[in-house]
Amino acid sequence: MSRKHSAEHGSMEENENLKPRKVSVNFLNTLEVNKPYLTLIVFFIGLGPIQNGFALAGTNLISPVLKTKFDWHSKDGEFYIVLLDAAGILGMAIGSMISGSFIQQGRRKTFLQFNFLAVLSIIP
Repeated sequence: MSRKHSAEHGSMEENENLKPRKVSVNFLNTLEVNKPYLTLIVFFIGLGPIQNGFALAGTNLISPVLKTKFDWHSKDGEFYIVLLDAAGILGMAIGSMISGSFIQQGRRKTFLQFNFLAVLSIIP
């Protein structure tokens, strides 16, 4: 085997380490599940779709109030409601674009920070 060939494909020892290993059933039975940690992770993962739903459906709940308060009973009122919905989607798009700079802190820390920020922004 030439030097170039071994450099491209790695040594035989490296290839041996990449092969899948068989795990005994006894080892799998000794693993324990951290249920509080998993529950917390599932809770925070579930917050993402909920927050997006709030952003998109939030104006549906307040649209009658806005129409009455600002006298939006004409077609202009529907335009303003659609504009508010679009602003929510635009905000999510801008947030996803700038989140790249936050992700450098680590995915978990960023995920928790953004969920905490979203929870604070929902509270009236």
